[in-house]
Amino acid sequence: FLRLRTSISHSNKYNYQHLNAYFYFFNFARGLLNDFSSCRIYVDSCEVLAIKANRRDLLITTNELNAKLKAKDNNMKGAYDDLQKSIVIKDSIYNIENTKQISELMTKYETEKKDKEITENKLQMQEKNLELEKKSNANRMLIVGVGGLVLLIVFGSISFIQRQKLQNRKKEIEKQKALEQTRASIARDLHDDIGSTLSSINILSGMAGAKLDSEKEKVRDIISRISTESKRTHESMYDIIWEVKPENDSLDKAIARMREYASEILEAKNIRLHFPRNENLKVIDVEPVKRHALYLIFKEAVNNIAKYSGATEARINLVMEKNSLLLSIEDNGNGFSEATVVYGNGIRNMKQRSELVNAAFALRSSPGSGTSVTLNIPIP
Repeated sequence: FLRLRTSISHSNKYNYQHLNAYFYFFNFARGLLNDFSSCRIYVDSCEVLAIKANRRDLLITTNELNAKLKAKDNNMKGAYDDLQKSIVIKDSIYNIENTKQISELMTKYETEKKDKEITENKLQMQEKNLELEKKSNANRMLIVGVGGLVLLIVFGSISFIQRQKLQNRKKEIEKQKALEQTRASIARDLHDDIGSTLSSINILSGMAGAKLDSEKEKVRDIISRISTESKRTHESMYDIIWEVKPENDSLDKAIARMREYASEILEAKNIRLHFPRNENLKVIDVEPVKRHALYLIFKEAVNNIAKYSGATEARINLVMEKNSLLLSIEDNGNGFSEATVVYGNGIRNMKQRSELVNAAFALRSSPGSGTSVTLNIPIP
């Protein structure tokens, strides 16, 4: 047995018959002699031979036997280490087999993939040919469609331009018509206002001349009325001249004039004015006749506050809501009873002017609660 062990240990050849004989004698010696030290020597020799023969399975058996021997010798750590070696070798064998199988599968997959790619390339070539044919047909159809579309665009553009010209001409005619209406309205106002004022001045002047010597107090009163009428006539002329100027033909300019007029009249009576600015109104286009009515109604309402209200504050607001221009004028003055008051020419004129432009006019008042005037002008 010793000679056999020696010949195997020094041999450079991998003699598997000697190796099997070695394991046989090793097991026999372990069973009979119960000499663990000697057995470990034989097992170590087996491990060397298994490594030389590159036999991982024998290495697993050798490490497991070593673990048993070390356990019998109460060397638990050594037994544990040998079992770990066996597990590691088993895992490596499993990994090698898996790697081999994976390699075979990859080779098979690559072969099938290439065959599939060849088939797909053929199908793609056929599809490309069909696609080229479809594109060629589509291009022909596109050329025809584009040509038709160009013709439609040309004819549509011509038609649109003609419609725009007609609409612009219609707007120009409507604007001119509105301007003529405004001029006619201004002419009527000029005739009525200036004519009646001049008649009043003429009558008052005659009365003043007749009473100059006998009734001096009445003459002073008449002269004062002449001064008032003259001043009102001057204001009316100024307003008319302002409105007919082309540079004032906008709502923004009219609002600026309204703000200037209200400040001048109310400040003279120590009435505090609240008239907030509204930048959105700058882009609103209002017909001249409606703009003229708005200004005159506004002016009459402000005059009434200054003359009759006894107010300390006045609030004016002008906004655009949907398709309507809304004007509201309020004061905190004495107010009056709507049931008993007799309306003068001023209120009647405001109502008539609002009716001429299809606007809604309302006046609300009560004793001790002030007065409010609202005007709703439709803006198409």
